[in-house]
Parts: sequence; C-alpha cells; structure tokens
Amino acid sequence: PPTLLSKKELVEDMRFALQELPLKEGEALRLKVHEGMKYEQIGEILGVSRGTVGWLVHRAMGRLSKRLRAAQGL
Repeated sequence: PPTLLSKKELVEDMRFALQELPLKEGEALRLKVHEGMKYEQIGEILGVSRGTVGWLVHRAMGRLSKRLRAAQGL
C-alpha cells in the first residue's frame, strides 16, 4: 500500500512542482499567494486581463493538486 509522504518530502515535491509550472502560471500564483495581490494588480504586471489571471491561478492550482495526489498515491 502507498505510504503518505513525510512533511519534508512533501515540501520538496511541491517546491519542485512550482518550478515546473509554466512561467505565467507560476508567476500569477506566486503574486496571488505570496504577495497577496488582487487579480487586477497581477494582470497589470503580467500584461493580461483579470479573467486570464483567474484562469492562470486556477490552472496552476490544478497542476499542483494533481501532482500532490500522484505523490501520495491517490
């Protein structure tokens, strides 16, 4: 049976997964989560619309979620 990842392994895997995200997805997610910016602000920085920022963040979270589930054998 699959075992749950240790906290250290999980952090390492997520760090690696973040680096593998497409550039704009990773940057949008970083600005949203780490900098606490609003979609409008992120859109100005990335040169995209508010709706596109939402899509980028959604895609990035989906990729990370999928990676986490795979790493845990779910």
